[in-house]
Amino acid sequence: MSLNDFDQKSQDKRSENKFIDDGIGTLCDVLNQKAVLSIPILIMLNKIDLFRTKVNGGSSIVETFPDYPGDPKDPEESVEFIKEAIKKIVKSRTKCKVVNMFVTCATDTVLMKTMISKMIGAIHEHNFHISGMGGD
Repeated sequence: MSLNDFDQKSQDKRSENKFIDDGIGTLCDVLNQKAVLSIPILIMLNKIDLFRTKVNGGSSIVETFPDYPGDPKDPEESVEFIKEAIKKIVKSRTKCKVVNMFVTCATDTVLMKTMISKMIGAIHEHNFHISGMGGD
């Protein structure tokens, strides 16, 4: 999902928010499919660089997330709020139990290597768990 879309209107439904409707709404639709109910979910919140520029330039997540209590000019605080909001929405709309989120910038190769390494670790942990070799 593109963090940069937080203040954009949906292509299909001009009255809807692109990030909420197209991004989170579609994610929940996918997570409700039987085929993915038992696998770990890895969400990439991409374009952190553009998000920071937009928030530092005066855009705020408050229009999309009216209950945001933080500093509207703090991109890091805004991202943490968005991550928690996504977790709450996914938990309330799906049966998905584990959601791992990674904030990315696809053009940052070091960040991408770290994120992919963490993703592989989460997949290995899941595989150990379902094989009976992992904890709880």
